[in-house]
Amino acid sequence: ATRGQGQRRRGTNTAALGFGLTTGNSSTLNLTGDYATAFRSASNELFFNVGGAYGEIDDAKNLQNFRTSAQYNRLLTERFYVGSSLAFLYDEIANLDYQVSPAVLAGVYLVKNDTAKLNLDAGPAYVWKKVGGVKDDYFAIQFGEKFSVKLAENLSFGQTLTYTPDVGDFSNFTLNAAAFID
Repeated sequence: ATRGQGQRRRGTNTAALGFGLTTGNSSTLNLTGDYATAFRSASNELFFNVGGAYGEIDDAKNLQNFRTSAQYNRLLTERFYVGSSLAFLYDEIANLDYQVSPAVLAGVYLVKNDTAKLNLDAGPAYVWKKVGGVKDDYFAIQFGEKFSVKLAENLSFGQTLTYTPDVGDFSNFTLNAAAFID
């Protein structure tokens, strides 16, 4: 088929809400929410995620964060792509007011079929953040990995990992990991 005609486009959306409450010797409250969407066509991919969490133990806040990320990939071949990503993090408990990190990426699918996908990507990034009232920014390198597998007709597993170290000080880094069963 010619480009634009008969292109196979697939999109997926997942959402999750979590709630936990315990009372007794101690009281806990946990709320979580996540949404992810992925769109794939013959030559483009778009991934978007947003999520957050709130938690208390005995009326003392022990968890409050928000995160979102987007990534666009332009497929050069069936396996190779170039792309860009943008991530935002907020974590009150870690005293992180914000962290914004755009990146330009090159990647490869090591496995890509109807059952499983495994891809790696890397590229230059820049990080702006404010931690404990102190602003900082630096050049970084972003390394990413995504894996998903269809275990049964209505059951799949996936995980992502992104490592973004400061080029001038590799002990200063951000590591984001997520996993899901759908």
